[in-house]
Amino acid sequence: MRARNALEFNALVADWNAPPTVSRSFRRTDRLLLRFDVYAPGDAAPDLEANLLNRGGDAVFPLDVRAAEDGGASRQVELAPAFLPPGEYIIEIQASFGDGEASEMVAFRLGS
Repeated sequence: MRARNALEFNALVADWNAPPTVSRSFRRTDRLLLRFDVYAPGDAAPDLEANLLNRGGDAVFPLDVRAAEDGGASRQVELAPAFLPPGEYIIEIQASFGDGEASEMVAFRLGS
């Protein structure tokens, strides 16, 4: 999801039913909110990590993964990319539970 100002961003954070944007191109002044669900056997929750990667796949920095306020399976990652140079980036989400691991990558383009 994309917010162009703090008021829009606060509204998105509060609304877990907000529709996502179809675009993968954003401006550096946008604030990004990535939401996803996580599942594990039973009532257990997997361990999660999220990282911002550059185009080459190198880690730029870790991102915080926050849980939904209702305690459900939803999680979110927030990113305010104003300090990043224009380019292509990837958000990598890694989940692990016991001996199993899963990962998902979401690519996006950041313009000026």
